[in-house]
Amino acid sequence: MRRLGLLALVGVAAGCGGGGEVPAVPEGRYVSVSRSLEPKAAFFGEPVTARLDVVVDTHHLDPARVRVAPSTFPYRPYTELSVARHDTGRYARLTFEVGLRCLYYACLPPPRADFPGAVAYRDQRVTRFKAWHVYYDDPQTRKPRHLSRVWWPSLEAVSNLDLTDVQVTFQQSPGRISPAPLPAVTYRLPPPLTAALLLLGAALLLVYPAVLLLRWRRSRRPPPPPPAPPLPPLERALLLVEWARDRVDGEDRRKALEELAFRLDEAGRDQQAESARRLAWSAGSPSPEAADELVEEVRRGG
Repeated sequence: MRRLGLLALVGVAAGCGGGGEVPAVPEGRYVSVSRSLEPKAAFFGEPVTARLDVVVDTHHLDPARVRVAPSTFPYRPYTELSVARHDTGRYARLTFEVGLRCLYYACLPPPRADFPGAVAYRDQRVTRFKAWHVYYDDPQTRKPRHLSRVWWPSLEAVSNLDLTDVQVTFQQSPGRISPAPLPAVTYRLPPPLTAALLLLGAALLLVYPAVLLLRWRRSRRPPPPPPAPPLPPLERALLLVEWARDRVDGEDRRKALEELAFRLDEAGRDQQAESARRLAWSAGSPSPEAADELVEEVRRGG
């Protein structure tokens, strides 16, 4: 049964794409590793794909806890390290893949002896990566467990210049390279201040249309009705007497009647003013009925 399971894993692993067949987990072990570089020889700056296949026995290891610590100097990843998983029975195949590219002096072929700093025709630079490490985050010990060390084949970087380019370049002026770094970037204004000013300008551009819209909406509103004309003093005094009619305290009626007498004096209605004043200062509390009769008389006489 074990032999059949291993043969099935080899067949599925070979059909999952990529390079050669991924070997089954060796006897007595729980993990198997294979690797490939495509292409094995590349022009300067050409992308290279590094692929690492890890086969894990899921009865002993959790594939989700397997991780890889890559080391690609002088090449730099231009894609993130991706992980694809394919399960077959008790085994799981993890495919780690990353795109690499080198645009640095360390990946250039060595310079010519007769022209220091010039790249010769079809010279090569051989790069050997440091070992990658496969770890397992053990949930019991809570410490990474080292599963395997992966050594990579050498990678050859070839100059992009052909013989014609080299001859034409050297006839005019020898092609040279300079490893000197470019000068540091300088700014007239600090980038955070520039970003803040741009945001402030954008906010002001949004405020101006909002103000115009608010003014337009206000202009569309109907004008408020004109205020009611103020009541004449005599009419206000009559309303005050009507208000004081139902007051429990008779003093309020006295004060209202006295105010009415004062306004009648101003209007030149002396007889009615005398009646209001006499009612206001009567011996007893002014009766509401008498106050109503006086108000009706004043309004009829007005």
